[in-house]
Amino acid sequence: MTRTLSLVVELLRAMRPHQWFKNLFVLAPLVFAEKLFLAEEWALDWENLRIAGLAFGLFSMAASSIYLLNDLMDRERDKQHPVKCNRPIASGRLPVPIAVMAAFTLGTTTLVLSHLTLPTHHLLVMAAYFANNIAYSTVLKHRAFLDIASIATGFMLRIAAGATAIAVPVTGWLYICTFLLACFLALGKRRHELDRGGESAPLQREVLGRYRPKHVIVAMQMTALLTLGCFVAYALSDHAYAQFHTYKLVWTVPFILFGLWRFIHLVESPGVAESPTEAMVHDPLFLLNLLGWGLSVLAVIYA
Repeated sequence: MTRTLSLVVELLRAMRPHQWFKNLFVLAPLVFAEKLFLAEEWALDWENLRIAGLAFGLFSMAASSIYLLNDLMDRERDKQHPVKCNRPIASGRLPVPIAVMAAFTLGTTTLVLSHLTLPTHHLLVMAAYFANNIAYSTVLKHRAFLDIASIATGFMLRIAAGATAIAVPVTGWLYICTFLLACFLALGKRRHELDRGGESAPLQREVLGRYRPKHVIVAMQMTALLTLGCFVAYALSDHAYAQFHTYKLVWTVPFILFGLWRFIHLVESPGVAESPTEAMVHDPLFLLNLLGWGLSVLAVIYA
């Protein structure tokens, strides 16, 4: 009984539920398509919330199956990493056959439930997500900058999953902003790995041997500026005005600017030993700023 409970705990750890916050992007279409509240009322649209919540749950299952797949494929290299060596699969606490069975079960269950409960287009998005991640795990993660593009594509597919679930169109602005932001965050993670890994970085992640720190820094700066510029352009666009009847979305830009700066600070901080993308969700200033941005966006769109 104790052994079984231990395996369950290790399996849950390997599924990385703390990473499910990334799937909040699935809920973005619900907010920006003005489907969170009933028309002209401050009453939640519970039907759309239920469907979007289901899409969020299914995407979290899909993400966990991919995390298991990645850890299975990287287990030998993870053993050389000072932090990743403690992961359940790399450490040996979670047997490989159990991890394989769990990854397969989660993946197939996600696709079946998507087919049974949500529109066909959503199933196609989920299939594309699996295809993108399999390509990443087998080929793209070994190609400099293509690995970044693949990660960012995964976030765009989160947006598409949320949109197809509740059957709403999504402006190209949202996809572009999401892609640029995801590139910025992924580049920050690579920069952090290069700084902390030093000469042994390629032993911990093969693709790091193909990156040059100065190139990553320049790319981070460019994607930060492009992310900020893209959101400003969207907030001041005719499309945003036609949908929200105001240009006041631009008032939320200071929150975005602070968030970008804070993430760069976490990347460069010598006290951050873990991934900066994980550190930011435990950073009080970042979380407070994110809450402020979310509330201000809701106020502009719905009030």
